[in-house]
Amino acid sequence: METITIEVEREIAKAYQNSSSTERQKIQLTFNVLFKQIMNTRSLEDIIQEMQTQAKANGLTPKILDEILQDSTSQTKRQPRISGQDKGKIFISQDFNAPLPDDILADFMG
Repeated sequence: METITIEVEREIAKAYQNSSSTERQKIQLTFNVLFKQIMNTRSLEDIIQEMQTQAKANGLTPKILDEILQDSTSQTKRQPRISGQDKGKIFISQDFNAPLPDDILADFMG
């Protein structure tokens, strides 16, 4: 790692200076993650340009894109959703909202 100097508000500087070495490490790690996210942020224009380049490289033409979009909108229109059409096909057990067993909950909690 390298050291840089940044200006912060007086209260932040004092809090950092008065923190323990463990707290300082946490602050430094948090700052590194945040700063990486800020530096890696690309403009919408850059993202669109990259998508266009990839689309051209993969042979996607405006005509093909129009066909894809027309197909997807026409499929939506042909297949309207009907409320209750799957009634009786889906089963929700009585204990759906019951707490998870400890072993399964432990998997989620890490």
